[in-house]
Amino acid sequence: AGNWGSGKEVMALLLDRRGDDVHITDDVVKAAAGNWDSGKEVMALLLDRRGDDVHITDDVVKEAAGNDSSGKEMMALLLDRRGDDVHITDDVVKEAAGNDWGSGKEVMALLLDRRGDDVHITDDVVKAAAGNESSGKEVMALLLDRRNRDVRITEDVISSAATCGQEGVLKLINTRLNLLISKQWFTLAKFYNAAKAGDEKTIRSLLRQGIEPDLKDIWNVSPLWRAAQFGSLAVVKLLLDTQAVDVNAQSTAGISPIFCAAAIGHTRIVDLLLARKANPSLADENGRTPLSVAKENGHDDIVDVLRARIGLQL
Repeated sequence: AGNWGSGKEVMALLLDRRGDDVHITDDVVKAAAGNWDSGKEVMALLLDRRGDDVHITDDVVKEAAGNDSSGKEMMALLLDRRGDDVHITDDVVKEAAGNDWGSGKEVMALLLDRRGDDVHITDDVVKAAAGNESSGKEVMALLLDRRNRDVRITEDVISSAATCGQEGVLKLINTRLNLLISKQWFTLAKFYNAAKAGDEKTIRSLLRQGIEPDLKDIWNVSPLWRAAQFGSLAVVKLLLDTQAVDVNAQSTAGISPIFCAAAIGHTRIVDLLLARKANPSLADENGRTPLSVAKENGHDDIVDVLRARIGLQL
């Protein structure tokens, strides 16, 4: 159900050949809802062939709202086919607001159009929109256009935008709401973006100005985490050299900087993080470790390094 490229074909084959053995569990439906490529087709197939077994739980709706690529299409399908079972909870709205690969605005607009009375714009929703790294400005503008009176700009909202590098959101708040946002928040956004971009010069400059190097965003992701994710060895070293960053800080999903580097294949960053006391055994919320994701993604050199380090610790 979660197979990106050929999920529909695989599921159809299973239903055709082994239908009685295919149990449509809540996890199966959830996987289909979150499938960013062929999820809509898989979900439609399940509804067509095994509709009575498809339970639209709150977790399924959240997964659909947060679907990075086809969230709008998935949510529209669920509303069209099983509207009475779709509960628009605050968590669902928050998931839509934070959907950060381009479909956040579309999902939010759909919810406002189709189920506006059920959409509550809580402070957490506004924070998620402000911290949306792909379409935060667009989602925030939509909320201001459609539900201006419900949007409260708190310091947490401004912090969320800044720690996620959303200079566009900060400027939007400045211009649309005539709020004077302190320069320090723009500086923090610049620092975060520099860590993502591997901009060593800007990182050095802002560190000399005394910026706090380890501020986390609303997902507990730090500049070090992003630098490790995007493969900037120089920036990772700069941040570690401050001795003011937590090398083992995990995101809300339990993902640590070394987990990111191991999953993507940044061998030299894994080596550096290990040298700076990164824990190679920290598991994410699904029980995966840096070693398991490196193995899963075929990064054999990292697998060897991590196995050696873990063996030394036993």
